Amino acid sequence: MEIILGRFKNNKVFICAFLTACYTGMRTGEVFALTWNDIDLVRSKQQVHSVLDDIPNIGQTRRKALMRQFQSLEKIREATVEQLREVDGMNEKAARSVYEFFHKQ
Repeated sequence: MEIILGRFKNNKVFICAFLTACYTGMRTGEVFALTWNDIDLVRSKQQVHSVLDDIPNIGQTRRKALMRQFQSLEKIREATVEQLREVDGMNEKAARSVYEFFHKQ
């Protein structure tokens, strides 16, 4: 860890993101999606709220499967219903919920 931190010692954003990921187990996309609303400095806690949590029929298991498959919210947003349906644990109803959430008019 010291080698990596030494290599990027002048990049404060990288150091914050790297240490947050190391100490919390969060993925890169999750770290960079954090907002101040997700961090409770008084209690020294962070609560990760993903936009995927706001989608009907998508719970923690499906959210994790979507992130594993697509690696980013942008790629999930760009996916077709058929591509979403191919994710482990996703059925037609869940895939349509995700697609419609990102393609509201």
